[in-house]
Amino acid sequence: MSATMPGTAMPAGFTIRAPRIEDAAEVAALVNVRSLADTNAATMSVSDLLVSWEDPERNLEDEDWLVIASDRQIVAFMELYQYEPFTVFEFDCHVHPSFGGLGIEQVLLEIIEARARREMHRAPDGERVVLHTYVPGTATDGHRLLVAHGFDHIRDSLQMLIDLDDVPDVRWPAGITVRPLVRNHDEHAVWETVDEVWKDHWGYESMPFNEFCYYHIDAVTSFDPTLWHLAMDGDRIAGIALCKSDKAGFENTGWISLLGVRRQYRGSGIGLALLQHVFADFRKRGYAHVGLGVDASSLTGADRLYRRAGMREIKREFIFEKPI
Repeated sequence: MSATMPGTAMPAGFTIRAPRIEDAAEVAALVNVRSLADTNAATMSVSDLLVSWEDPERNLEDEDWLVIASDRQIVAFMELYQYEPFTVFEFDCHVHPSFGGLGIEQVLLEIIEARARREMHRAPDGERVVLHTYVPGTATDGHRLLVAHGFDHIRDSLQMLIDLDDVPDVRWPAGITVRPLVRNHDEHAVWETVDEVWKDHWGYESMPFNEFCYYHIDAVTSFDPTLWHLAMDGDRIAGIALCKSDKAGFENTGWISLLGVRRQYRGSGIGLALLQHVFADFRKRGYAHVGLGVDASSLTGADRLYRRAGMREIKREFIFEKPI
């Protein structure tokens, strides 16, 4: 069974095709209609979508799918993310609320499983290969659909927020200083730090340096090196807080994309100091809130640190898994 010829037929009047760049605005609107129905918040901007679609390593013909109604309306969008060593195939699937329950979701799930099976031979021998997807905790119909197709709810992911009404003074551990990214100098060291820090996080797969630069710097139109905060022990990076100035669905909110501390520096207060430094920096810039995403079962206890710093949970997603 090929990835474009599922065993279950698409409902009458609907067709499947790959997206084109000119579809971006309509697809982003579809994703937001779906997320507004599930969570009362938008989650996608056109620029966010184009970061993925314009990735030179991405093949829209083989990693993204649109479902088109007879009136040419885009009613569903699915995207696949795959990384070496090809043991995890992650996907997102968005079906317009007005077209749910027609059987579109079942066909898309067959397509994504067939597509993953086609590539699973690339995984190391004997390794477990799985599909992963994230679904809002409130989307109970989606939960039932996934369970019916052999998926299990394995853990949760959180979005957390703090209002910048009263920011405490930052206390840096002895010998630690903080500075922003120096362009064309620090990028490789930051990438190495991210890779080392995130090896302790569930589901992390290493990202090649060029890909890291593309997704976090080159393709980010609002990239600002002064929003990348490096906690330094002399010339060595001890911890990082990589931030950006906006996030789809959030107004007047600075966003922490990645925050972590190298293993040998953990427990010294660097993580809390980085958080408080970021809070103070965004407040000086006039922001009202700071947000981030975190694994609810973080092996490093990051979610507990964020709560201790005054952040609160505002959204929960369920992570579903299916071994293939």
